[in-house]
Amino acid sequence: SIVFDTLHFDESDIGKTYYYAVREKLGDDPTVNYDRSVFGYALTVLDNGNGTLSISQEPATPIFSEPEDEQLPLIIDWNVEDSELPIFRNTLKDGSLTISKLVENEENANPDQEFKFKIKLIGPGIENNLNGKKEYCHIILI
Repeated sequence: SIVFDTLHFDESDIGKTYYYAVREKLGDDPTVNYDRSVFGYALTVLDNGNGTLSISQEPATPIFSEPEDEQLPLIIDWNVEDSELPIFRNTLKDGSLTISKLVENEENANPDQEFKFKIKLIGPGIENNLNGKKEYCHIILI
């Protein structure tokens, strides 16, 4: 959810539209690629006709300037027509799995002998094969 500080409007704001840029607060999990998208909202102040005010809220897409040198682009305008509700799409970075075999206390053990095992990936959105895209998983050796 998105939480704004309290916004204050009065009669002089009736009919005016204010635009607010929203970006995800980046976390510190090194396994996550955080979404750096910027979304926006257009808030229009309305007169309820009874001495109170309300706002209408619409998603708005910021339009950026071309960046110059090392500077970040600036928001120069807003598009309300084709805007969608903001969805931040974080992804997990590729992980790795290392499996090794250790032979202990076996007189005739051959450390070069092949062994078979199965890996079952479990978790939300997981396909139980090694070819599907993995969103989250636990590994269990069977």
